Amino acid sequence: MLKVVLDTNVSVSGFISPKGAPAKLIDLWQKDKLTAFLSFLKFVALKEQLG
Repeated sequence: MLKVVLDTNVSVSGFISPKGAPAKLIDLWQKDKLTAFLSFLKFVALKEQLG
C-alpha cells in the first residue's frame, strides 16, 4: 500500500476541488488505496481551514 504524508494545503485543495492531483490523493485515501499520514498540528490546521 502506498504511504503518503499530506500537507495541509494539499489536503484542503483535495477536499475543495474535485479535480487535480490533490483530489486524486483524497480519492485514493477514501478508497483505502493509500495510507495518509498527517501530524496532529497539521490536522488541527486542516480542521481550522475547513471549519
